[in-house]
Amino acid sequence: MTRFIIVRHPFERLLSAYRDKLEHRKGKMYYYERYGRQIVSLYRKRSPNSLTVLMQPREPTFVEFVRYIVERRHFDEHWRPYHTECSPCTLQYQYILKTESLDSEEGYLVQALGLQNLSSFHKASSHRIHNVNPSGRTGSQQAQQYYSQVPPDLVKKLYEIYANDFEMFNYTATEYFNVTSR
Repeated sequence: MTRFIIVRHPFERLLSAYRDKLEHRKGKMYYYERYGRQIVSLYRKRSPNSLTVLMQPREPTFVEFVRYIVERRHFDEHWRPYHTECSPCTLQYQYILKTESLDSEEGYLVQALGLQNLSSFHKASSHRIHNVNPSGRTGSQQAQQYYSQVPPDLVKKLYEIYANDFEMFNYTATEYFNVTSR
C-alpha cells in the first residue's frame, strides 16, 4: 500500500485556517460559534467607550487567534499540528508532497505510481478543483503581513507548538521571526 501526505508550511497553514474559518464572519457562523466568540471573550479588552466597542471587529483578530492556540492549545483539524493529526512517524508515508510545489510533485507521484493512464485520475489531477479560500490564497508574503502584528514572544511559543512539523517537513520560520512586531 502506498501512503502519501500533502503538507504545508505550518505558519501559512495556520493563517489560512484563520482566514478561511474565522476572518470576516459572513457565511462562517459555525466556526464563529465554535471558536470565535470564545476567543473574543477571552482576549478582547472591553472598553467603556461604546463607540470603540462598535468599531472593533466581532470576529477574533489574528493575534487573538494565535494567543488562543498558544495559551489554550485547543486545536481543530484545520490547525492541529500534522505530527498529531496525521501520525507521520507511525504511518510511514512513502511520499510527502508540499503544497508550495504541489503541481510538480503531483506529476511526479502520478508517474511514480504509474497512474498516468487512469483517465479519471489524470483528468482530476489535470483539472484539479482547489478548495480555494474566498479571500485568496495565503502565501508567504501575505503571511508575513499578518505575522508582523504578532509579538515576538508569541511567535516563539507558536513555533514551539509546531516545531516537530517544521523539522519533519524541512520548513523554516526565520522569515516570520524577522517580521514580528517589536
